Amino acid sequence: MSARREFDVVLLGATGYTGEHTARALADMAAPDGRWAGLRWAIAGRSKKKLLALIDKWALAPSALLLADVGDECSLRAMCYRSRLVLNATGPYRFYGEAVVQACIKEKVGIWLTARWSGAGTRLSARARPARTPRRR
Repeated sequence: MSARREFDVVLLGATGYTGEHTARALADMAAPDGRWAGLRWAIAGRSKKKLLALIDKWALAPSALLLADVGDECSLRAMCYRSRLVLNATGPYRFYGEAVVQACIKEKVGIWLTARWSGAGTRLSARARPARTPRRR
């Protein structure tokens, strides 16, 4: 991992239900001009038009907007490569979560899931888990 990534935080799935609530919370916690002092952050999703509408709706001031699609591994890895932490608001996780987690693992970036995983079908497969994760005893 490079010592310095372009963004500290990227909110992926910003235009969905959970992502919009997360973006709104970020806007509520920001300075009056909508910016975060010293924090480089971006919003990401599939549609540039929807991301721009979200920025206008909540008076967000991200450092950038990124296009990324859970169906496109290259776009996910490119997004992850540029960030230190991904706030994953894509969902439902049982359909879309694993691709994001795999991209984060491959690019050695942190990930935060914005909702709890529940149900038997939502666990990560063995191939998505990092190989060097220490086991708890």
